[in-house]
Amino acid sequence: MNPSFTRTDRPLGQGTFARVFIANSDIAPGAFAWKELKEEARDSDRERFLREVRLLSTMRHKNIVPILAADIACESPYFVMPKAHLNLETAVRFDLGQLNRMQIFRELAAGLIYAHSQGIKHRDLKPDNVLIASDGTVWISDFGLATKSDLSLLTITRTNDTGGTALYSAPEQYNASLKDVDERADVYSLGRILYYLLTGDHPYCMDEKHPKIPEGLRYVIRRACRTNPEERFPSVSEMLDDADYALTPRSISRSKEDEIRGLIEAYELLGVLSEKDAHEIIKTFSNEATNSVFYLSIFPTVPAEIWKYCHNQNPEAFWRIFECYDGFVSGSLPFDYTDRVANCYSRIFEILEENRIRERILERLVCMGHSHNRWHVH
Repeated sequence: MNPSFTRTDRPLGQGTFARVFIANSDIAPGAFAWKELKEEARDSDRERFLREVRLLSTMRHKNIVPILAADIACESPYFVMPKAHLNLETAVRFDLGQLNRMQIFRELAAGLIYAHSQGIKHRDLKPDNVLIASDGTVWISDFGLATKSDLSLLTITRTNDTGGTALYSAPEQYNASLKDVDERADVYSLGRILYYLLTGDHPYCMDEKHPKIPEGLRYVIRRACRTNPEERFPSVSEMLDDADYALTPRSISRSKEDEIRGLIEAYELLGVLSEKDAHEIIKTFSNEATNSVFYLSIFPTVPAEIWKYCHNQNPEAFWRIFECYDGFVSGSLPFDYTDRVANCYSRIFEILEENRIRERILERLVCMGHSHNRWHVH
């Protein structure tokens, strides 16, 4: 027998077009939330509310807030869901309890992976829309701006529907049509939420070198939050894999190290590097993008001539590799290692003429000079 629910007059909160009240049931008084469309809501707001109800009704996943009852045909459409303990914004802002921040990230990712598997893109992911139940379960809520690949389920109006919150929404949501916004918009939002989770700071001006961000996760956040969707992780699943890999304790893979050193020795002996060998170097460094031990040990040993060849083969791949290494050396370094960085960067500066690489090299050398009083700019 399905439980019945009644709305109380005790408010839980409100948004632009809906109010939320505590709801009772015959099984657990006060344990539910009743979300109701405001009487003054515009037609576009009503459409957004109905969209949320319909989408949530199609999903069944522990990290998607469940709908327990709904009536969208009545004068004041509503739906009922379990009452959350708090939202992520409140939990992080007031640092309530010992938050398992990476577990929250993993559950968020799991909910998004499921939604994407159903063809649903959230498009308004932010800390306010992430709910935490009393048992610690994470729920993604507020699918009012979501889109579904099978648009037969929904009638979508473009007016006022770019939506989202500027701090957390992907740039393409403001300058593209709905069909151009795919799962990578949620990847962007998840990257910025991960930044907020780890630092406690909203991403007004993101500092990827923030001391609270583990080295390996700097790359994950940086890639997820690229302005160009083509440069982001293609899926939340791949982003999650890289994040977990970055946090897994490990040392250098001897086979990977030996492979790179073997290619270097062959180059130094023969004076030539094949296209295949350049591809292998790019592939190996790309696959180890979250492995700071590998990068810090191997990157500065690669001759600048090899990096030039790799750059000529694939400029964007080399830029991502260079950015990874630069992220790993952005913090405090042993004095002797700053000399290795400086020598490596000086050789790359001389042999590559790409402005963004040269600008980053000069910036890094000046930063090291200031922080270590070891000036390498010639």
